[in-house]
Amino acid sequence: MFIVVGFSGNLNRMHKKNEVFILDGAVHSGKTSRLQKWLEHHPTADGILAPVKDGTRWLSRIRSGETRSLEVTGKETESGLVKVGQHQFPESVFVWARQELVESAQLTDWLVIDEIGPLELTGRGLEPTLSSVLHSTEASVVLVVRSNLLDQVIASYGLHRVKFGLPV
Repeated sequence: MFIVVGFSGNLNRMHKKNEVFILDGAVHSGKTSRLQKWLEHHPTADGILAPVKDGTRWLSRIRSGETRSLEVTGKETESGLVKVGQHQFPESVFVWARQELVESAQLTDWLVIDEIGPLELTGRGLEPTLSSVLHSTEASVVLVVRSNLLDQVIASYGLHRVKFGLPV
């Protein structure tokens, strides 16, 4: 499913200001791949992608293409890890991604956040930056959300006026 919201009055923009689109699906259902195809036709979009390459999850800044691996290397200290369930991720990658998210939100009219998941819902991962950016950006936003977390994400982030799907 997918969602839409907002209007800027700028005739050069084909979407409304502060629209929120939600791309949802099951884990490993191709959400990021669909988003990457959409991005090919939206060169002004920016934000964070979470692709899996060769079995490794990465965080990637859309506009610059800079990527950071979420693979634990063994060099991290216990306090430098973020844990959720059986998974562990380097906190340093989330620090970098939060900085990139703030910059992206200021420089684009389409902000992409892949994805809001269990970490964000517990105040970790891209939080607290994600909440701040969602409530302050003038860009329209495309969020990737797991279907089983959809209701919780909508309630937690106060996303009352959203539409499902990728924007045109």
